[in-house]
Amino acid sequence: MLKVIQPYLPYAHVLGAIVVTVLLSAAEFALLYLIHKGNEGELDPGTALKLGVSPAELETDQGREKVARHQLERFSSDQFRNRLSDLAAVPLIVWGVLWTIVEVVFVFWVGWRIFAGETDPAFMWLLPAIVLAQSVVSWIYVGCCWLITGRVPGAAKVLRDQAAKILREIESQSAD
Repeated sequence: MLKVIQPYLPYAHVLGAIVVTVLLSAAEFALLYLIHKGNEGELDPGTALKLGVSPAELETDQGREKVARHQLERFSSDQFRNRLSDLAAVPLIVWGVLWTIVEVVFVFWVGWRIFAGETDPAFMWLLPAIVLAQSVVSWIYVGCCWLITGRVPGAAKVLRDQAAKILREIESQSAD
């Protein structure tokens, strides 16, 4: 049986490298989800308590409006740190797109060289290393942005949009 599998064993490097890369990417996306989970959805109960809005009052339009207006003010684009946070999202997105292109080109380039017999299939293990290096640099960038602005890149815009959406919902309910 080993004689049947043996010609294909070198390609286990390719499959293994791609599986590890997918797992690394999934772990990073899960971490990003957990970080950005607090920036979406309903209003922050902690902010409500600081404003003197009880959890029960947060369910009413008046409580939600008070907290949403506070969020609009706190995350206003008039504040320099919020503008900086919004601006910091652009290079991070460009960086991610460029590295995704590099990774795809790398897979096709190495795949072609393996198919042509010019490269050892173990060379594909550079792919997880590239993905890991890109992720580490991205997280360092996010951490620096957080240290400088107190927000992750783009968080101020997300929270402004969320507050504006809640205020629009309240106004449309009031008009009905």
